[in-house]
Parts: sequence; structure tokens; C-alpha cells
Amino acid sequence: PNAAIIVPGMVYQPPLIGFKQLLNFGAYSVPDIGGWLMVFSGLIMIFVVLLENKIIKCKKAGIACVSTIVLLLSASCGQAEPQPIKLNVDNCDNCKMTITDIRFASELISSKGRIYKFDDISCLVAYKTTSKLSNSRYFVSDFSVPNKLINVEIAVFIKGDNIASPMRGNIAAFSQVDSAQNNRMRLQANATSWEQIEK
Repeated sequence: PNAAIIVPGMVYQPPLIGFKQLLNFGAYSVPDIGGWLMVFSGLIMIFVVLLENKIIKCKKAGIACVSTIVLLLSASCGQAEPQPIKLNVDNCDNCKMTITDIRFASELISSKGRIYKFDDISCLVAYKTTSKLSNSRYFVSDFSVPNKLINVEIAVFIKGDNIASPMRGNIAAFSQVDSAQNNRMRLQANATSWEQIEK
């Protein structure tokens, strides 16, 4: 009640599981490996209790239960997918500016599934270098198809002063080689690669 800033209806409490926007920052809360091990051990204990009390009588039913549990756990471990970027709403996680030009936006997805958004490919590279997040995946916006995020491993890049990206990284990405070549000639840019960009 004595907080410096009070917003009606806003509770400054992170979620138990999931994501919650708290004013200008987002709070993520997901189980790590210890949490998943606790869930798995709890399911095994329930299965053992049912087996001991002869509620589960058939060995085949027991095998089916264990198989179902394993499948459910493996399904929950799928990789997070890139999220559409909300123009003029989402902020860059590197420079903290609002993302206003979707053609240069990009995303980093950490190994734990957390998504970081950027207003320029140069911001993505700077954040990647300083944060030292390992096993992350990187996605960039297709310059010719707004809000279509593509993996950097399949993207075709061009770089030049006439591209004029928000933070002056001046890099554009494309999913199609033809589109990249046409824009390279139109913008008098040079072809480049992700390996050269991230150096």
C-alpha cells in the first residue's frame, strides 16, 4: 500500500507458471529440470500407490500408464516457436526502444524457451554477445514479407547504407534468394551472411 507507484488493478506479483506483463517488463516463470523431475516422481508415486492397492491389476495397464506419462512429459518438452511481434507495443530487449519497423525486427529464443525481441538485427547480435546465452535460436523478419520470422540458418542477408534500419545496423534478411538479389540491386547493398554479421 505504500509503494512509490500505484497502478489501480495492477498486482506486482509474478505468475506461478507462465508469463505476465508488469508495467514495462515481462515476468516469466517456467519449471526448470528440478520442477519436471518433481512432477515425474509424483506421477510415479501415484502409479505405485494404485498398483499396490490393486486398483491397477493388469501389468499391461501399468505399462500403458507408464507409456502415457512418458509421452506426456516428452510432448511438454517441445521447442518454443517464435511469436508475432506487436508493432508499437513490444520493446527491444537490447536498446529498450519500441519496435516501430517490422522489416528489421528479430527474436532470440533461449534454451529454456524465453523469447527476447529486438528492433534491429544489430541489437540481436549485441544482445547475443553480451548475454552469452548458449544453445539459443535466432529468427529475423523477412524484409519483403512483414512479420514473417525466419531462422537465420536459412535467411539470405544484405547490408548497405541505403537500407537504413532503426539502429543503423543496415541489415535486411530475406527468405527468398530472388527477393534478396532484387533488393540488393535496388538498394545498392552487398550480400553478407549470418557468420559475418555475428562476428
